[in-house]
Amino acid sequence: MTRVDVASDLTEGIVVDQDPSGDSEVTRGTTVTLSVSRGPSTVAVPDVTTQDVTIAQTTLENAGFRTRVVFEDVDVDDLDGIVMSQDPVGGSQSAPDSVVTLFVGRFTGEETTPPTTTEPPPTEPTTPES
Repeated sequence: MTRVDVASDLTEGIVVDQDPSGDSEVTRGTTVTLSVSRGPSTVAVPDVTTQDVTIAQTTLENAGFRTRVVFEDVDVDDLDGIVMSQDPVGGSQSAPDSVVTLFVGRFTGEETTPPTTTEPPPTEPTTPES
């Protein structure tokens, strides 16, 4: 048996072809060549935006990627620890074991509220003194 590693979109280690083909008759001692996938050259990047950073990292690592986290200050408590964006974006193709940068919210401590507008108190009409 001879093994030849080939480019393929199939998972690494999967036999994608053999020569001679299966069910063919050959003489004893004939070399069989197996073409084995090296794995896809790119894979789809999972979209992890709006996820908790820990879950996002696990999802990406399970898909074969490495992660880098960049924190961005946010003024809304609900965004603390949440992936706001990623590079490359979810659904795009990237090489296995490449780095996906996660831009994660970090609550700065105070929620901002929109400024309130107040009307000035009504003014009394003035009458000219005579």
